[in-house]
Amino acid sequence: MRSRDFYSGFGAALFLCSLAASVPSCGPTVALTLRPTCNITTPNGFNVYSSWGTHIVVDKTELCAAPSTYGPTPILEHKLVCDEGDRGSMSAGECRSRRGNFLEDGGFELAASGDVLGTLNNQNPNWVHNTGNFELATTSPIEILPELVLPVTSGLITKGDQHTQSHLPLNEKSTIIEALHTAGYITERSFSIDVGSEDFHSPRNGLLTFGGYNPSRVLGDFPKFDIDMDALKLEDTERYCPLQVNIDTVTVYINGKPFDLIFRDNKSPACIEMYDRLLRLPEISLKILRDALDGLQDVELIPPAGEHKDSRYENGDDGEILDPEPGLIFRSNNETSGVLTSMTIKIKDGPTVTLNERDLVQPLVGLSSDGTRVSNDSYSKIMVYQTAGQGLAPILGRAFLSKLLMYVNYDDRQFQLGLLDEESVSQGTTGQCTSPPSNSNKTPALSPAEIAGLVLGTVAFLLAAAAVLYWFFRVRKRLAEAETTKGELGRLQDEHQRHVDNMEIHRAPEDGGGGRERGVFEPPSRNRIPVPV
Repeated sequence: MRSRDFYSGFGAALFLCSLAASVPSCGPTVALTLRPTCNITTPNGFNVYSSWGTHIVVDKTELCAAPSTYGPTPILEHKLVCDEGDRGSMSAGECRSRRGNFLEDGGFELAASGDVLGTLNNQNPNWVHNTGNFELATTSPIEILPELVLPVTSGLITKGDQHTQSHLPLNEKSTIIEALHTAGYITERSFSIDVGSEDFHSPRNGLLTFGGYNPSRVLGDFPKFDIDMDALKLEDTERYCPLQVNIDTVTVYINGKPFDLIFRDNKSPACIEMYDRLLRLPEISLKILRDALDGLQDVELIPPAGEHKDSRYENGDDGEILDPEPGLIFRSNNETSGVLTSMTIKIKDGPTVTLNERDLVQPLVGLSSDGTRVSNDSYSKIMVYQTAGQGLAPILGRAFLSKLLMYVNYDDRQFQLGLLDEESVSQGTTGQCTSPPSNSNKTPALSPAEIAGLVLGTVAFLLAAAAVLYWFFRVRKRLAEAETTKGELGRLQDEHQRHVDNMEIHRAPEDGGGGRERGVFEPPSRNRIPVPV
């Protein structure tokens, strides 16, 4: 029994050690706030009302940048993209807000040499295929947080319409992630993202964390998916996408009736891209949705008011409202309320995401002619792009990710998707745990809450270690005492037996003879049976 106590104690120690090892470590991380509306007031007085993103600074110019897996380098807006001949039907104010502000000549270091531009073009084949070669670049560092400046080269957007704002790169060759890793701000090439919510009635900030994730934000399972480095392009397309999943089904419920938009026999993987807000469906799926809506008496999809690619809709006395990310639009009234009940997206070997009516249908929010942000609740916008994607691959944007936490680890070539614990998020759990970089002169400041967390964590660890050591040495002491007691009892038993044997030898025969001969020792039989006299 004593040895069993020892092994029980030793097993408990092993259990506690394995439990500590299984808890995700809180390594050094860098966290950026993602805002549902990224607004800027420029030094010369312009107000910029951009959509979702985070603030970055390039040579004192503040930009709204959206995280993206589109390419490995930052791709920043330049003022040429909003010149009168290149902005299409947009006004100067609309263009500036839609682009999240832009860089102007003289405020940053231009890099127009052939070597720099050639390297950027080779690094960004996806961009070159859709927009053309870079004409300008900058080697000015990017400030992603106050006092955290990263030396990277950025391509500049001078033309094109296949984008909304500047790109903050998150793909497997991201120069931002590499710069943070090289400087020692993070110890693994990874990031996690909670995109927040762009719900018009209850928006919520998100969080982009480089170097790890907070497990308390995940509700339930957190399955892993492989990143296939040899198949980074979607099938049948030229679209580059490192984060691919297979979809079992996408089902939309219209007046309670299910319509399958994606089927189990569709073998094309889907692309997860946080730069896009809406869900982009392949042509056949978009047609199913349009036909289902056209079959309703009270719902009529409204085409854009103008010929420009950006969608414009009449906005009463205020002119028109520009939809920066054009979705399916219909007029709102009492009869259309509750028509689209929900949408479910079932990921193969992963979570099932359910978008309820409020997630799926939002009031139309866009830009007025002066670039200010306006809304018109007489229109309803479905979180599906009005144009189809290439091939058969759907693109899952932020409307999908708003229900999830995604953790991407490029060192392990894997990413994870789990349902977001909305209660944890509502309580303000950020998962930020920072530590000084290993080879940097700058030491990121810790907040009082972070300091308290570190102190409590250290105390808890020391107490647990002390408890394990106490248990271990206590059991060893009890085992040693048991062995000592056993030895003493054995010695006393042996002495007692010798005493009994001596008495047996010297005892006089009671029957006048037949006794043992003196001086001859015969060990007594413990199983002797008395013979009747």
